[in-house]
Amino acid sequence: MSVKGLTIGGLLLLCLFLPVSLLAVETPVSMVTETVNQTLKIQQQTQKAVDTWGRQSQEMINRLQNLKMQEDLLRYRQKKLQRYIAERQSKIAGLEKGIAEQQVIARELEPFLDQTIEQARISFRQGLPFLQVERRQRFAELESFLSSYEASLAEKLRRVLEMLQIEAQYGHHVEAYDRVLELSGVKTTVNVLRVGSIGLYYLTLDGKDAGWFNPEAGKWETLPGRFLEPIKEGLRMAMKQRAIDLVKLPAGKRGW
Repeated sequence: MSVKGLTIGGLLLLCLFLPVSLLAVETPVSMVTETVNQTLKIQQQTQKAVDTWGRQSQEMINRLQNLKMQEDLLRYRQKKLQRYIAERQSKIAGLEKGIAEQQVIARELEPFLDQTIEQARISFRQGLPFLQVERRQRFAELESFLSSYEASLAEKLRRVLEMLQIEAQYGHHVEAYDRVLELSGVKTTVNVLRVGSIGLYYLTLDGKDAGWFNPEAGKWETLPGRFLEPIKEGLRMAMKQRAIDLVKLPAGKRGW
């Protein structure tokens, strides 16, 4: 075989195998390109998923933080409410105790008020006879009030205390007034001196006779002449005609 023939044959072989070689070279490049594109697409999708997960993760973190804050707040409120409940329960227990005590007092107070009025009335009957109409009317009105079903126990107590206060104030006053007494069977106008709740004395208008109300005997009696001047001085002091001073007068059941 000649060199020329060998060359032509080689060219033919080269031409024969050239398309196959070019295809062999082009196929890996396409595959790589497609792989790269797919990889990029996967990376993009992965990145989107990562971003989405990151947002969701942050939202969950924020939500957990909010829930933790709400939990702390609820725990704080729970403790406050427990203290409020304990305080209220203590107050309720105190009120219940107070109500029970009031019921006991109510059961015992009403008969006590009736007894107090009765004792005050006895003292009135056995005491000095002054302002009898006024005081008798006050006792009658008070007894009627205490018998009222509609009147509250507190108001009954107030009225009884008011009466006792008025009666007690009589013991702190000295007064002089005119009164008609029956002396030796004759109605006589006299000057009366009241010294609190301990003594009642009289002086005739002519200043010649004097006497007192004997609480033990329950009647008016004449006093010896030595008491004329003390009674006159007591009347002047009661009428504010002279300064207050000490005078000797009979008092109480033992008298003079």
